Amino acid sequence: MKKIKKSKKSVLVVLVVLVAIGALLAYRLHLQSVSKVTSPKAQDDKQSAQSANGSKSQPHGNTVVATADPSHPQTTGTIAKPTGQVLNKNVISLSSGAPQTSPALNSTCQTVFEAKCGLQLTASDGTMKTVPAQSVDSNGAANIDWSAKAIGLTPGTWKVQLLASKGSASALGDSYNLTVNP
Repeated sequence: MKKIKKSKKSVLVVLVVLVAIGALLAYRLHLQSVSKVTSPKAQDDKQSAQSANGSKSQPHGNTVVATADPSHPQTTGTIAKPTGQVLNKNVISLSSGAPQTSPALNSTCQTVFEAKCGLQLTASDGTMKTVPAQSVDSNGAANIDWSAKAIGLTPGTWKVQLLASKGSASALGDSYNLTVNP
């Protein structure tokens, strides 16, 4: 009888230990899934979704909503002004063949994923020209090669700005002067 009681007791102890191990494993799995949801990136997405609902502000002026791929938020309503190297030279000559002063230019644009980025140029008399927008890469960057001659710039000082757009939202970047000589 003692052997039976001992074996029942042993079975009961083993069952309690197995249940405890199972509960511990379930708890760890739960913690892992919660940590993925509350990681800093997920918190940013949560804050972004709240921003879209107007309950919190989003840094950098973007209004974003969470998407299936939280590493690439979508914009709604507004888009932050684009940044980057607007001009690789500040003075050009339309007739120059020298690399330092030729009308060939390069601009870089950094904006949000799936946006397009181009340039808007304004002369002192109000004449406007644009460099066609290019799609940005998966990091929100675009490298724009363009020619002052090809877009029809005339001698004078032109205000040059990056122009980012996504859906109905668009934003102009900071303004830089480009001096165009004949």
